[in-house]
Amino acid sequence: MKPWTAAVTQANRRLKVLGSGFRVRVTSASPNIQIRGQFRPDGPRHEIRTTDIALKEDFSGIKEAVSLCLQLDQEPQTKIRHDSRGTHTSLNLFSGWAVLAGALERKVSDLKSSSQRRYLQHSKQFLTFGGEVTKEALIDWVRSAGEGSVEYRHRCNTLAKARECGLQISKDELESIRKAGTYKLSDPDRVRVIPTDDEIQTWLDGLKSRPYQWIFAMISTYGLRPHEPFYIEELPDEDGDIVVGVNTKTGLRHVFPRRLDWVERYKLRERSLPEASDLRSEALNIKLPTYMRRNPLRSGGKRSVPLDLRHAWAIRTHSDEKFAHVPVAHIAEAQGHSETVHRRIYHRWIGKQELKARFKSVRSLIDN
Repeated sequence: MKPWTAAVTQANRRLKVLGSGFRVRVTSASPNIQIRGQFRPDGPRHEIRTTDIALKEDFSGIKEAVSLCLQLDQEPQTKIRHDSRGTHTSLNLFSGWAVLAGALERKVSDLKSSSQRRYLQHSKQFLTFGGEVTKEALIDWVRSAGEGSVEYRHRCNTLAKARECGLQISKDELESIRKAGTYKLSDPDRVRVIPTDDEIQTWLDGLKSRPYQWIFAMISTYGLRPHEPFYIEELPDEDGDIVVGVNTKTGLRHVFPRRLDWVERYKLRERSLPEASDLRSEALNIKLPTYMRRNPLRSGGKRSVPLDLRHAWAIRTHSDEKFAHVPVAHIAEAQGHSETVHRRIYHRWIGKQELKARFKSVRSLIDN
């Protein structure tokens, strides 16, 4: 194996992820890096050309060659510099979206693959953009995700990485954009469509797909995140409790059923999952809403989304007398987040529950 083989393999793997049509190539016959790809519409499919980019002892030239590949994707007419003929001109960091994509990709190259994934998805989107790279264009891209959405927050993180790459945007501007995406319970545009138990049950009964019926029944019965039914480690025991596996956002946890009768009604002890080639939460959190759009659950004329079933679990748990004795911390733990986060989201219903409990305590003292 040549000493540069691993570096070249990693570079080409990243180019593939970014959707590039070009690859880097190194041979013992030349001290410079070659570019492999289709350069002309009528040219050979795998034409190879030599650049004047030196490999260098630390293989750092490969990074420049990757940037050149990305620029060729965006600007096919870019001239290839041959064997030190002509003047070597370094690439302008923000001469094009393809170069920004390459800079971002290099910036996150040391992160774990799970953390890299979102940034690489965004860098691939940059390859489709046109015009000049400006902070205004990137801010518009962030806002197009919809303030308050998870994707908005992810794009803010990518914008911060672009700033580290050299984008001229201040910390104050970045912080202002982040704050604009903060979820607000008082915002009427963010009000959840929370269906009643009768509406949920009627909808579940009408689902023709047994796998999807099982998944949505699990979400409704246990308040799971949409992707978590795929990661259940232990199905309902005799008390109806389940164990969500460790490979989830918040790790291993036990969850109790809000409606024990649904465990039997929807046969939740018999696992049934739809086929899914991609079990990442990002993919599953697209797959399930898509099915729900095609088979809508409506409440008050408005359509619910999978997360509304999770919210319904929490809200009804706090408003149902049957669970009045359960500490807020235990309910938060069952949902897989901290008590602080849980109180912030469901403070309206928790407040009523705790107020009722205090009044009962006062009455008992008076009666005695």
